[in-house]
Amino acid sequence: MNYKIFFIFLVITISCKRDFSSQSSPTTGEVDIFVDSNLRAIMDQQKEVFERNYPYAKVNLIYLDEINIIKKFLYDSTEIIILSRALDSVEINFLNHKKLVPRHYELARTAIAFVSNKSSADSTYSFESISQIAMNSLKVGNLLVIENANSGISQYLLKKFNGDKFSKNVFAAENKDKIIEHLNQSPSSIACFDWSEISDSDDPKAKEILSKVRLLAISRPKDSIQHGFIFSFSIQSSR
Repeated sequence: MNYKIFFIFLVITISCKRDFSSQSSPTTGEVDIFVDSNLRAIMDQQKEVFERNYPYAKVNLIYLDEINIIKKFLYDSTEIIILSRALDSVEINFLNHKKLVPRHYELARTAIAFVSNKSSADSTYSFESISQIAMNSLKVGNLLVIENANSGISQYLLKKFNGDKFSKNVFAAENKDKIIEHLNQSPSSIACFDWSEISDSDDPKAKEILSKVRLLAISRPKDSIQHGFIFSFSIQSSR
């Protein structure tokens, strides 16, 4: 399953008096950006490269879940956010009513990686079986572990599975370490997180995660015009 990462900022459509001497430029000054916490791995890398190239610029990345970022963007003074989706029509109309115009730019594309216990016998799952685990109100043999119930990945999965609430078969862990800990304790469970967490084969943290989990292949939906099972990295390479 793949999704896009969007860079979103506000344009004020009413004139106001400002002290331009304190304004930042694209390559100087300081800026706060609220980012979906699921994107921490890839955005930390981008921040490091940007600040190395532009030593007079300072980027403060503030990580929160998607739902709280949207609240800050709509109701607070937050002006720049990075999410795994674009704003919907309701959110855009709300901002337009306040004479604010949101601008979207596709920053990158990523994917959701599904993993299991290293000793798990199953290496493939159908899209429908994942959907049943996530949305079926009846208790099933597997649990789906996610990092945060309010994250962009969680909201994306709900939309993909045509639901508005996860079933009791979905467990929200505090962080990646807790996800891996749960998989070790419950071999029948599966988990998901952003592919960027394990995409860099040279990164020590990615190597550590991959040494403890098994990467799963997920089939395309039955109604898809394409067929077969795909890994998260297969999605990336097929673009």
